[in-house]
Amino acid sequence: MNILYFSIASGLDTAGPNISIPASISAQSKLDNVMWINLINVEKESWKKYPWFHQAKEWNPLRISKLPKPFSKPDLIVFEEVYSLKYATLAREARNSGIPYIIVPRGCMTKQAFNNKSKWKKVIAHPFVFDEFIKKALAIQFLSEQERSNSRKMINPESFVIPNGISIPFEVKKDYSRNCIKGVFIGRIDIYQKGLDLFLSAINNLQNDLRENKFILNIYGPESNDTKQLKEIINKYGINDFVFLKGSVVGDAKKKVLLDSDIFFLTSRSEGVPMGLLEALSYGVPAFVTTGTGQRSNIENHKAGWGCDFDCQNMTSQLKYMLSSSKDLKTMGEAAVLLSRLFDWNQLAKQFHAELEKRLEVL
Repeated sequence: MNILYFSIASGLDTAGPNISIPASISAQSKLDNVMWINLINVEKESWKKYPWFHQAKEWNPLRISKLPKPFSKPDLIVFEEVYSLKYATLAREARNSGIPYIIVPRGCMTKQAFNNKSKWKKVIAHPFVFDEFIKKALAIQFLSEQERSNSRKMINPESFVIPNGISIPFEVKKDYSRNCIKGVFIGRIDIYQKGLDLFLSAINNLQNDLRENKFILNIYGPESNDTKQLKEIINKYGINDFVFLKGSVVGDAKKKVLLDSDIFFLTSRSEGVPMGLLEALSYGVPAFVTTGTGQRSNIENHKAGWGCDFDCQNMTSQLKYMLSSSKDLKTMGEAAVLLSRLFDWNQLAKQFHAELEKRLEVL
């Protein structure tokens, strides 16, 4: 099968799609003939190693019909994410040429994401541009059932779920802290989406218990518009003696941080399948998650950590339960590794191929 991918990936190492998109295409390339064109001209060395990676500037203007065969008329096009006017133009050309396409919104079609950023631009543009783009897609690929249930599906009800994956690491955590509990958050400093406001409020409610158990929380993330506000919240609650705001961490430094942590926290209002969470699990780090992460049931069913509602009282209660069950960190960490194996990229590529074959054969 010849599959053409378009993306609007920024190249920042701290953004999940910049990791998951090339990883998923790489796994797919073992089964199918692929070509990936990023519409943002990013010079990223780790992407250039792929022979099937290209930048839009190689064609001026970019037209599907001008691409080298067989990608001038591929079997399918995959649009990674939604909100790009260039996507709408390319999708129109695809429809005129009878080329089917699917969309992988990666969380941007959820109600929370729609209302969070550039809401009014989307409200204005949707009827004229994006409704048609979404409606005419062969299907929408969501990354979790949670994302699908929280998304605006009325435009195109055809959908399927295949999650993000991970590359299985060779090293896993073997020792857990004995004198303290080391918690870690790694991700964007986005107070609303990542639920950091509620998380810190729950920590505030339980701060004496957390201190007694020698709990520390390191928050890693690149500087953002929310960083100053997050610092103010930490100082207002008087928890800056055990909650520390760090900078960005990537690569080997990130691996070291994860292997040195006991619990990974992700308290988002909404996620697709968060890459950082899967990575933490793969290293053997149990997780504390909200329903909005899309992985609560997996975490709880596999006994790989703790889950809670997006509710301050319930989160506080579950944090207290986490403290009482921290003696089981090693067992939970072993379960986390087993759970992470379900998200191997190569297995997910086989699922994606089978799903496409099923949908294309009825066209």
